Amino acid sequence: MRAIALWPLAFLGYVNERGFPLNNLIAAGSILSVISVVPVFFFVQRRYTQNFSAAGIK
Repeated sequence: MRAIALWPLAFLGYVNERGFPLNNLIAAGSILSVISVVPVFFFVQRRYTQNFSAAGIK
């Protein structure tokens, strides 16, 4: 069952020669994707709460 779940990673090149995933590269990619989204989240959150307070919604 585990090999079926990891087969898409083989096409991306994130597996070693034995077919095991390279967890350090997968973790680095996920950290980079999260770092790029966090500033957008804080900016949107600030605007969202300001609009609620301006509209008078509690």
